[in-house]
Amino acid sequence: GDITMRPKMSFLCKQEIQTLCSMPSGHGQVIACLQDRALESSIRGSRFSEQCKEIVQMDIVASNHDWQLKFGLHKACNVDAGRLCGEHLLMSSSQVLPCLKANADNIGDV
Repeated sequence: GDITMRPKMSFLCKQEIQTLCSMPSGHGQVIACLQDRALESSIRGSRFSEQCKEIVQMDIVASNHDWQLKFGLHKACNVDAGRLCGEHLLMSSSQVLPCLKANADNIGDV
């Protein structure tokens, strides 16, 4: 998702976006950058405000439960998800990632 679709994150992480992730908005690059930098800051010490780090970590958790929130994954794996995990698409998107992992050897096979 695009950072403009997450106004609270955009507001709480304004300083971090300007200093660490200054790039054109779109296609999820800013969010992916914030997620990467938040993980790095947890390991090496932080230049992140607590509010920004908290909302980015919540976004990481949410994206781990919904494959459609993973940057690039939905577009790249949409056909395989439908072919290999169609029943999960209909029931719960939270089961698509585990299904894709379980069928990793069959991804891309047509």
